[in-house]
Amino acid sequence: MKNYRFVFFFKIISELLDINLTPSKPAYGLSPASPLCLFDCAYDGIELSWRWDIESLKSVRTHILKSWAEYQSRSIMLRNMAESIGLLITDEDCGTNALNDYLRPAVTSTKVYVPIRKRGTCDALELKQEKIRRKMAKLKNTGLPS
Repeated sequence: MKNYRFVFFFKIISELLDINLTPSKPAYGLSPASPLCLFDCAYDGIELSWRWDIESLKSVRTHILKSWAEYQSRSIMLRNMAESIGLLITDEDCGTNALNDYLRPAVTSTKVYVPIRKRGTCDALELKQEKIRRKMAKLKNTGLPS
């Protein structure tokens, strides 16, 4: 199964990099703003043997603790602000029921999967360059600084 996925992935990448098959980038939605965290991952039963420098480990831990303290402070401040405002209005006025409403990712994609080769595409490089040339010429003709 892994080899099949690799071949499939390689085929897709090869097609996307072929400018004759794909002259412009397929349109697709952006990933969520929250970062992908791979800290606590398992890799199919493989026992990894990590090597690290103790000073680097200390530095990373210090950075994480500082970030945690900062986010905890912001979290408490924002919770207090939300609770204070919440005393003035009800949940029905806001149209929200729980914190869970804010934790779900916003759904921006369609419910039906569209294969990458059948998706719309962005403007090709040449078209983008032509649009910029026309805009610059228009600015030059109007006497505005570019």
